[in-house]
Amino acid sequence: MKGRLTAFVSLWCLVCCACSGGGGGGAGDVPVDGAADVEDASADAAVGCRPEQAELATLLSQYEVFAGETVTVKCSFEGCDDWTPEGIDFLVAGKKGEDYYLEKHSVTFEKPGKYEIACVFDGVEGEIQDTTPAEIVVQPGVPHEILTSITEDEVKAGTKLSVDCSAFDEFDNQIYGQFIVATVPQTGVSVAGTTFTPTIVGEYEVVCVLDGLHAGEYPASLDVVPNVPAKVYTELTEETVIAGGSAGLACRATDLWENKVAGFPMVVAVPWQVELTGLTISSWIVGDYEVKCVPQALDWGLFSLYPAMIHVVPAAPAAIQLEVVPHKQT
Repeated sequence: MKGRLTAFVSLWCLVCCACSGGGGGGAGDVPVDGAADVEDASADAAVGCRPEQAELATLLSQYEVFAGETVTVKCSFEGCDDWTPEGIDFLVAGKKGEDYYLEKHSVTFEKPGKYEIACVFDGVEGEIQDTTPAEIVVQPGVPHEILTSITEDEVKAGTKLSVDCSAFDEFDNQIYGQFIVATVPQTGVSVAGTTFTPTIVGEYEVVCVLDGLHAGEYPASLDVVPNVPAKVYTELTEETVIAGGSAGLACRATDLWENKVAGFPMVVAVPWQVELTGLTISSWIVGDYEVKCVPQALDWGLFSLYPAMIHVVPAAPAAIQLEVVPHKQT
């Protein structure tokens, strides 16, 4: 019996002594050390998130935008990404209400240029500002208006014209890009960038096109008239006539691009075998003859002349004569 009691006491002492505060490093020391570690970690986090001792950073949702686009601004302290204290704001270089306008966490630019945005914090110990502001580049917005301007409203065919093209966004910012010219109609027009040369007489509409995508809504009007005479054509109503018959003729003067020039004085040159009466020619002599319209008072060598050929053939028989071949007296 005594032996069994001694064993029970020893077992009780083993369990209860482990639960006591003595013994230097027993199980009861664990919660104390754990509490100390948590307290130290909280203290380190609090120190890291003190605005007066942390570095302020400015982050943007975009760093290159078009006028009219909104940019979100995020201000943060180093080591405190998920913590935003009261009194934090941001500043934008430029004129508020003219270059840009602000909302709570964003800014929308209306004027192109390069801007700096810096976060600021109004803390207990004074104002803190980001020493390395974020830079953003603002380009002009999408084309809202494209203007087409030409100095002339009437030109001669073959005249090279320059067109003044300009484009603006909805905030009246000028847009720079690659302009070309489009015309209606396109036939007879050679285009090189913002210059064009119409060669056919008529009325044209001219418009500027930006980057091959955006055309102006209000084209400029242009009237093209004939240039100076360069060619003279002779035209016949009949190319073959019988002897004694006649054919009508007409003289036509054109410029270098075949546009008819009205009112140009011309005369008709015919050989002696051909008779000219007004605008009618005739001949009694069989043969081929050149009929040519020429300038009346200018050097023929200055023009390209295109004469016509008239072919005169015998008329119907009018008399019959009997002859003996060879001819003999008897």
